[in-house]
Amino acid sequence: MDPSHLKLATEADVRAYFVGEGAGYHNTLGFNTQGGGVNGGDPKLIFPDASSAQTYLQDINYVATRTSNDPLLPGDFVDLGRLSAGTRLDFFLIANGVYGGRNVYSTDASVNQDGLGHVVSLHASAFALNDSPYLLLGFEDLWGGGDQDFNDVVFAVDVGAGNANGLVQGDEPSTVVLLGSFLGLALYLMNRRTSRGWSV
Repeated sequence: MDPSHLKLATEADVRAYFVGEGAGYHNTLGFNTQGGGVNGGDPKLIFPDASSAQTYLQDINYVATRTSNDPLLPGDFVDLGRLSAGTRLDFFLIANGVYGGRNVYSTDASVNQDGLGHVVSLHASAFALNDSPYLLLGFEDLWGGGDQDFNDVVFAVDVGAGNANGLVQGDEPSTVVLLGSFLGLALYLMNRRTSRGWSV
């Protein structure tokens, strides 16, 4: 699934869930429905500090807590609103945005200053979860592609099953391998923890 072509076929209540992160930075995650990145359109923040004490490398029994330095836990969510059919979703990451970072990476690689793709995405059907409403996206936060682990902010977006299924265009095997563990962890943690949610 091409992350630069996330367009809703039908009206939907859209929600973004924090899955995890493996970044050294304190990144900022946002979205724009009328442009690419933060320049133009109507950019809004989803997670001003997409940092968590819970990482995918820890023992599953580790119980993380929210702190001012690590404000999120997997499963926390933000309601992005009821979006109309035809709405284009552009997600962006401000690398180290909490501390004034200026490198912005979008799901639309054409607006990235380094000209590279910084996002991988897939649909939950890649894991035999047919008719799932979830898209899973992972960002790389380093200029020039960095280490290309795409785990610097990982999040799931509920766009409704019809929209999600319509966006599937055949995921590449490398994308499935890279993000497979995150989807399993996300689904487990979303069902295990009491989440904290917000609306924008």
